[in-house]
Amino acid sequence: SGKMADQRIIPGIIDLAKVDDETIKQGIAICLSRLGLDLSTRDKIVRHGAIGAIVNMCTFPFSDDQTARVCASSLRVLANDERNIMHIVDGRGIEALQQLLRRRKANSDLGCVQCLCSLMRTSDGLEALKRKGAVIDILNLCKDKGCLTEEIGTFIAYACHCLSQSEHCEKDTAKRVQEAVDALSEKFSDDEDLIVLCSEIYFNLTGIEDFDASDMIPTLILMLEKTPSAFVQGHCAAALCNLARIAKNRATLLGDESLARILDLARSEKLMTKVQCAAMLSLLTEEEQNRDHMATAHFVHTVMDLARLDHRDTQQRCVIALYNLTRHSTTREVVRSAGAEDLLVALSGKANEVTRRGCAAALCNLAYDTGTEKRLVMEHDLVHVLLITSFVSTTSTTTKFICVKALFNLFFEGACHAHMIEKDVLWGLAEISKLDNAHTLRLAATAFANLSKDYAAEFVRKSKGVKAALLRLAASQDPETKCMGLLGLYNVCNAVVEQKLYADADELLPTTLRSLAHKVSLPELDGSDYNPVICRYYLQVVALCSTHEVCRGLLSSDCNVVLRRVRDHVVKYMVEGAPVPISIHACRTVLCNLTLDADSRATLINDDYIKLFLDLIRICDMEDMDPLMIGVASMTFNAHDCPKLVQEGVFDGINMAIARLQEADKAAGRELGVSHDASSPLVDSICHSVAVALFNLSQCDEVRTQIVSLNAGDVLHYVFQSALYAEETNEAAESTKLLAARACANLAFGRINTAKLVKSGICDLLVYLAEIADKREPAKPPHMLYHQVSTRRGLFDSMSSDAASVDSGDGGAPSSPGSVGELEDWALNLIRVSGAIRNLLSFMGNHRDLIQGGIIPVLVDIASCNVLLVRQNCAAALRFMTYNQKSRALLIQSGAISIMLEDSRQSKPKGGGRGKPGDDDDDDDLVVNEALLCEI
Repeated sequence: SGKMADQRIIPGIIDLAKVDDETIKQGIAICLSRLGLDLSTRDKIVRHGAIGAIVNMCTFPFSDDQTARVCASSLRVLANDERNIMHIVDGRGIEALQQLLRRRKANSDLGCVQCLCSLMRTSDGLEALKRKGAVIDILNLCKDKGCLTEEIGTFIAYACHCLSQSEHCEKDTAKRVQEAVDALSEKFSDDEDLIVLCSEIYFNLTGIEDFDASDMIPTLILMLEKTPSAFVQGHCAAALCNLARIAKNRATLLGDESLARILDLARSEKLMTKVQCAAMLSLLTEEEQNRDHMATAHFVHTVMDLARLDHRDTQQRCVIALYNLTRHSTTREVVRSAGAEDLLVALSGKANEVTRRGCAAALCNLAYDTGTEKRLVMEHDLVHVLLITSFVSTTSTTTKFICVKALFNLFFEGACHAHMIEKDVLWGLAEISKLDNAHTLRLAATAFANLSKDYAAEFVRKSKGVKAALLRLAASQDPETKCMGLLGLYNVCNAVVEQKLYADADELLPTTLRSLAHKVSLPELDGSDYNPVICRYYLQVVALCSTHEVCRGLLSSDCNVVLRRVRDHVVKYMVEGAPVPISIHACRTVLCNLTLDADSRATLINDDYIKLFLDLIRICDMEDMDPLMIGVASMTFNAHDCPKLVQEGVFDGINMAIARLQEADKAAGRELGVSHDASSPLVDSICHSVAVALFNLSQCDEVRTQIVSLNAGDVLHYVFQSALYAEETNEAAESTKLLAARACANLAFGRINTAKLVKSGICDLLVYLAEIADKREPAKPPHMLYHQVSTRRGLFDSMSSDAASVDSGDGGAPSSPGSVGELEDWALNLIRVSGAIRNLLSFMGNHRDLIQGGIIPVLVDIASCNVLLVRQNCAAALRFMTYNQKSRALLIQSGAISIMLEDSRQSKPKGGGRGKPGDDDDDDDLVVNEALLCEI
């Protein structure tokens, strides 16, 4: 052939092709075909116009099919060189081949198809075939079963394969390709190689975008049943997987026959087939319809077996499938019965993030049903797994959030809480609180709130980070997170206080209070975002903090903003007039606790918080009134505060409290002095606080007159009578009576409205004080109820002066039993009562009420003591009554005359009243006989 080319034979051959002789044309075609086989001459014959000559010969009206076959073969030989493809396209070679194909001659069809398939090897050739309609001609050959041979079918399959792999395969072309492949696979089902190629074409067609290949599913299922080839199974599995990506195809794939074949296919020995089946099953689980077909142990076990493959993508898809199955109650129970928890726990440690996330999500769903939590926690150690996944394995916020949701589901089983805490779930929640995800923080706060209800002490012991986490959550801007954070903080602080964990309280409570003051914000009280629950928990935490001495100091200094919030909350309620919220009780606790220390008490008094006490007394029930009155009593401890307290209306609060008690008595049908039913401990406590407050106020000279005008006598009489009917073993009641009596004695001194005091019925109190003092027994100390009773002395200066200016003899200080500060309690009480009676009797208008109250026998009894000041007070009081004619007979009957005479004798100066000191003349002394005086 090389020599023929060198000797210029080719141009002659080309010229001979123009001869209208069929035999010559056939020979020329054979010659050119053979020359084309030689690479050295192929370019030369193409350059000399061989393609045009062959095309012209193809259009010749042959009488012999052999010539057409030879011409087609010649073009096929030249088309084997990709450089000649466009020469053939441009030289109308495609049209010539189409003309030969339309003749439907088997001899020429094979060569034409072979040549056209060769042109498909380049994209330009393929596009030219599409453009000129040659593709349709090739595919139409499948319709003519008579001309369709196995060899032609193989090349048609190859053409279909090229078309299915082309970048831009139109839907119409793809449909024709599918029909052609259906015909080929049906006619040549015994040709394994052809079936393999057909299965690959099916796979390629299912990957074409927007091409509806749903009717291909039965063909693929049938192909799986008839062909055991691993390649065919792999291609069919891949094709079905592509079809499963379209939602409308899944219902068909979930049919009994289709699903069973797919599940059998998943047991293939070929890895890629398993991979494709795993992907397909994962896609099928996204279908919510026909879920009954997936709710079988066979389906779940198949997915689990595929998940055990050492193939990352397959594990990922199978985990997603298990997650999808756990989203619904019916399939979730099947997954649980199949024992998928162990597999999910094992796969959660894989390095693939999607796999970890899917495992966490599936386990979260498995923990959703009530009653499953204990098995997951105890048997599968799920808490430990979730903590490792969340804080060691992953950095994904989404995965962390899913782990938190899973933990949150486990928290609903209270029996698991102790075990979860042992597994360091508190540390995990503390770490979760550092995440910047609103929903995650909300779940963490809720979990903290649930656990802190019964295991608050563990929060303090287990991890220091827990306390910081609670403070962070409480400072959140999300209302629900803030609410749950404050609730958890309240439970922890409450445990510290109730269990008396002093070391922890010294650290936790001040830190918490500082955070509440400077980091935790509250919604505006008059704003649209006002949240009463947040305010409630906030104030309850403040109330717990106020039980600590350091915190009380902070409230009156660095954390004063918290105290202002308490005041604003009370003021808001007083304006709205709504039912008393729980937060008001917390406000009451804070204010009452602040009265326990001098500095914080001064803050309340100086910053005008007294009105809050009055407002709270007005609106609170009896339970809250008790600590409020304790707070009022504590505020009266310092003498310099008493004038301001009275000026600010603290006595109005005392009167309101007594009025509430009287209303309760009336509602219960109980009237003091008539009914002898024992009072309740709550009433006893309130009365005791009132007695303490009045006792402290009564020792302040500046307020005595004012509080007497505000019915202090009536209040003292009420609390005294109430204490009379208390149980005999009630120490608070005994203390109340003693304090009320002492307060009454204190009020009787000085320039007061003694008539108003006497009309209130205080004679009973003075008689009681005289009786217990006359027993010569040490009085029991006043019962302490979180308030302080002032122990100030110096009340006896007023005893030396009275309205009638009665002469008391030489005015010397008593020689026995010593100075006032050294006297025993009983002696002090006698001095109090004798001085009070003396002062009251200085006004004649008080005589009748006091005499009716039995004051004369009292004076006679206590005058027999060895305390000079008491005897002098009694004698002076008795002398006041000698001015009243109606009382003289009673004085004689009681033996009071002898007391007055004895006092006169002791008060007479030695040596005579009118003589000089040292005179011995006693003749002028007047000796008055008691009997004579009584007769006169």
